Amino acid sequence: MVWKSKPMTSDCAEFYIKVGNFTLIKETPKAIKVRLENHPKKLAIWMAKKITRGYTGTSAWFWAQALRQNIYREEQRLKANEEKMEAAFNNGFNAIHVIDSTPKDIKKIEKIIDDEINEDRIHELDPNKYVHYSNFKRK
Repeated sequence: MVWKSKPMTSDCAEFYIKVGNFTLIKETPKAIKVRLENHPKKLAIWMAKKITRGYTGTSAWFWAQALRQNIYREEQRLKANEEKMEAAFNNGFNAIHVIDSTPKDIKKIEKIIDDEINEDRIHELDPNKYVHYSNFKRK
């Protein structure tokens, strides 16, 4: 899309913030999605075209209030997703995390898992339960 933003004027300077380093991700008729390269988490936010001035492709002036709100919302969304993933990991998932694992490490992990499975089976056994050995051949 070919889009020409409004020029930045001195009348608007106190209401706008210059964002100097971003990457354009997507463009629609009414908004642009940009990834903020200077942000520690490299947030991707949507900004309306009508509140964007002096757009050059890698820098632009955005309305300060909307920019702060969009950054805050995106940070909160990411934080909520991280908490959700962490809760799911801690509640129902028992895993061993190994960075740069070797075949020896994998064998150790498999042994630990097998021991846990076997331990669970031992506790499930009932010594008073009658077991029918139908698989043995009689002579």
